[in-house]
Amino acid sequence: MSFSSLIARVRNTCQNWLFHATHRCSELWPFIHQLSDRWSQLPLVQSLRRAIIQRWFPKYEISNSKPSSQTLSSTGTLQSQPTPEHWEWFTFPGRFWKENVPKLAGARLILAAGSIARWIWKGCTSSRMRQAMELSTEPLTSPRDSVNPAASYPWLTSRSMEQRMLIASLGALVVSVVLAGRLIQLQVLEQDDFSRTASGQRIFRQTVPARPGDIFDSSGRILATTVTTQSFYLVPSLIDEPDSFASKVASVLQLDPQKLSQKIRNSSKSQFLWIKRRLDPSEVISIRELKLPRDQWGFREEYRRVYPQGLIAAHVLGLRNIDGIGQGGIEESQESILAGQPGYETLLRDARGRVLEIEPTSTLPMSPGESVTLTIDTVIQLQTERVLDEVMTQWQPSSVCAIAMDPHTGEILSMASRPTFDPNEPELAGSDSWKNRAIADIYEPGSTFKPLIVAYGLEAGLIQKDQVFDCERGQYRMGRRVLHDTHAYGSLSLTDVLVKSSNIGMAKVGELLGNAELFESAQRFGIGRRTGIELTGELPGLLRPLSLWNSYSTGSIPMGHELAATPLQMIAAHAAIANGGVWRSPTIIKAPRESRTQVSQQVISSDVSRWMVSEPLREVVTRGTGKKAQLADYEVFGKTGTAQVLLASGGYSHGKYVSSFICGAPIDKPRAIVLVVVNEASVGGEAFGGKVAAPAAAEILKHTLRHLSKDLRWAASPVKNHPTR
Repeated sequence: MSFSSLIARVRNTCQNWLFHATHRCSELWPFIHQLSDRWSQLPLVQSLRRAIIQRWFPKYEISNSKPSSQTLSSTGTLQSQPTPEHWEWFTFPGRFWKENVPKLAGARLILAAGSIARWIWKGCTSSRMRQAMELSTEPLTSPRDSVNPAASYPWLTSRSMEQRMLIASLGALVVSVVLAGRLIQLQVLEQDDFSRTASGQRIFRQTVPARPGDIFDSSGRILATTVTTQSFYLVPSLIDEPDSFASKVASVLQLDPQKLSQKIRNSSKSQFLWIKRRLDPSEVISIRELKLPRDQWGFREEYRRVYPQGLIAAHVLGLRNIDGIGQGGIEESQESILAGQPGYETLLRDARGRVLEIEPTSTLPMSPGESVTLTIDTVIQLQTERVLDEVMTQWQPSSVCAIAMDPHTGEILSMASRPTFDPNEPELAGSDSWKNRAIADIYEPGSTFKPLIVAYGLEAGLIQKDQVFDCERGQYRMGRRVLHDTHAYGSLSLTDVLVKSSNIGMAKVGELLGNAELFESAQRFGIGRRTGIELTGELPGLLRPLSLWNSYSTGSIPMGHELAATPLQMIAAHAAIANGGVWRSPTIIKAPRESRTQVSQQVISSDVSRWMVSEPLREVVTRGTGKKAQLADYEVFGKTGTAQVLLASGGYSHGKYVSSFICGAPIDKPRAIVLVVVNEASVGGEAFGGKVAAPAAAEILKHTLRHLSKDLRWAASPVKNHPTR
């Protein structure tokens, strides 16, 4: 079928439909006319009409008399007959429209338009009107033709009426088509959209949060767990008096009543508004005792993370925020294991949002999170943190951190930092309390880096164990600069270079190795890269590219300058010296095993490792700079470190130091190794590592060894210190 044929068919169909519609209207005409006459004769309608005219248009007052009028007969003669009872309806609208419509506005115009429509309808349906249309076809011979309404109003002719009926029918057709199209749109085309909207208002899917897994220490003690609490919410749309309501609630929950009232007003159309989450049991009881309207408020069960040990291992654990998301520490790094899998339940509710029932067929139960067991031992952790508190009190540094580690397995036994925070009350923590300094502080390690260079030089065959170095009586020119020792040393053995921590002796070791080997030694012991521990926020330290090194680097690197490391990197490097020469990445997770990401690498031989521990590092404690780290029951090895604080503007601070000490015991098979780093001690004079950090590290080591001695895995008995040489 061509397009023109289709248009013709549509046009013919519309014409046929219009013809039938017009025919039907003509059949209904007598009935409409009769109904209109009866309606207009009602006293109430007449009174209402007159009241409207008298009220708004008094100059058009109409009398109740029935004057006669002249009409033409079929022969052209004039005949007198009574004026129709409501003939004024024909004469009034024209004058009214011309003189008064411009004066009307708003509601008056709407009411007047309705009156005009009524008058027109009345005139079109009256028998007198039909007579007027018939008479309009006859010629007028009388000068009194003005009384003929058809002559006065040519728009009321029969032909004009037919045109108006046609227009009215077309209008009805258009309206019908529009309404039909709209119905088709709503019921057919957009049915799915409206169905979804209706279902969304009636059916609600609510997420069921999963219970996070617990965190245990190595002995099964709970470090973090989850309890169920009540959270308080309101339905603002149902609260008629926000001020009164807010005043009652605020007095119980220690809130500002004005802010709470404004909060309710701002959400006046909402069906849900959190007021306070994770309420204490006493607060729940107090809210119930207020006897508030039950449909305006409610409790919702939520999980609350609890840390039974308080401050203990706060930086290791991290915390969970108000929405149950892990932030920092194990809570964040093991989020995928601890969090579990949330479920959902489908609720049916009424128009006011009240739950009617739970749909059991559309419910998915939640899967609780798995538990994580750490290598941390709460007893050792507690002692470590107690010692750090003593350091903070005695030396008043800006910060301090400590790590205890099993050198053979790489397991972290304790890790602590000061300042710290209570994960149960994170809102009370200071801005400097969040940082886990054991993994996120970088510093120049100073003399604690010297054993790494010596061990690598021995392994590479570039220096010998019995080699002697001339320390130039405490002053040595190296290129354009002059190096100094704290004492005017002459010739020192390789062991004594470490025992006395001679900078000049280490600079000459650096000259024997050269920059390339020095760079390799730093890389081999893990400097400049993250260790891979299962904690968030670890920094890689700083090891500049070899291409940026110069003659200064040859003397600075062996002394522990021109590079930076984290405390964790330094203890991992010294663990390789203590355990037989294997660098092993530290780990803090004991279970599940798949969460551990350990790697290992042989960096020095076991012979070099054994000699380093039993000779120079042991003698550092017995007769060198670390004598304050001696223990009565154990033979300790270690190394002190003192480095000036590097300023942000460049250069070094005179008077501010990073004091560190790293030690382990026993000598024959080290069971633990401990590092303490003290930043910027402010009292007690010069903050040498052997003075500030060594006693604290030894104290932590002592408690660690005593606790581990109870473990049957370690059968060796404590070894007494050798006599001081």
